Amino acid sequence: FGEVAFTLGNRNQSYNSTMIEQINQAIADSLHFDDFQLKYYRHFHTHLEAKYELLNGLLLYGGIHYDWYIPVKAKNESADLRNNIQDDDIIDLVRNCYRTFAPVVGLRWTPGQFYRINGKRKEYLHSRFPTFFVEYARGIKHVLNSNSNYERIEIDIQQKLPLGLMHSFHYYLGAGWFTNTRSVYFADFNNFQKQHIPQSWDDPIGGTFHLLNGDWYNASKSYIQAHFMYESPFSVLQFFRHITTDIVNERIYFSQLYMPRSVHIPIPDSRMRHYTEIGYGVGNFIGNAGVFVSFRNWKFESVGAKFAFELGL
Repeated sequence: FGEVAFTLGNRNQSYNSTMIEQINQAIADSLHFDDFQLKYYRHFHTHLEAKYELLNGLLLYGGIHYDWYIPVKAKNESADLRNNIQDDDIIDLVRNCYRTFAPVVGLRWTPGQFYRINGKRKEYLHSRFPTFFVEYARGIKHVLNSNSNYERIEIDIQQKLPLGLMHSFHYYLGAGWFTNTRSVYFADFNNFQKQHIPQSWDDPIGGTFHLLNGDWYNASKSYIQAHFMYESPFSVLQFFRHITTDIVNERIYFSQLYMPRSVHIPIPDSRMRHYTEIGYGVGNFIGNAGVFVSFRNWKFESVGAKFAFELGL
């Protein structure tokens, strides 16, 4: 089978790869990371992507990504920034638009892939083996006014392991890094937006970071992440069955992020290399809910909750 998809949208604001390093060299140690409002660029993107099944379980991905980054601040609004940073090169960074033209190619392979035919549509089911994925993107200058030149590589492996009736263990391991960065680029990793989390995770909450500030991974050239989820009908709530008759599944989450080359931000204890989230969730046919606790560099940071409901549309 094959698919073709076209995407046009506006993502979260971000800043480019040189912003953090140059600001770190210019500002005083007493200033805070948020003082400079580093989300300087609006990110508009259009993607034309396709996938085609070469063999059963072996999918070839290809496409073209065109991204346009426009400064949030107008030229006449940069006076406050100039008061803090006396460096014309840094001021120019927030005035320039950046465009990226990047062909993308990838392979996804699931050995022993089971499937079914629904009408004329082929639908993947399960496999006893993990799914492997690799993606390569190359930013090319001077195509459609592109001024970005870089390479990006992302890989991952993931699997759902049945452990009996309604019991399962899910894992996802992934990594990404930029190479040959001969120009400005934007490290907004798609994997953090759950782009490649497996569809076999029948849970809209697990497999991503919920409490992580996007400024951190936008400031890193590389990352390694791992997500684990244990799912069962009753684990903790088996002691409260008289009030949990409507709960179908319980889930325990563990997510870990490591950024080998995380940028140092000049505030005390600001260098983040390790980030951890632990969560507990419940779900039924109506929706899912989870509570998460985060740790930065193995120290407690915050608590949060997330809810996802099925609308039945």
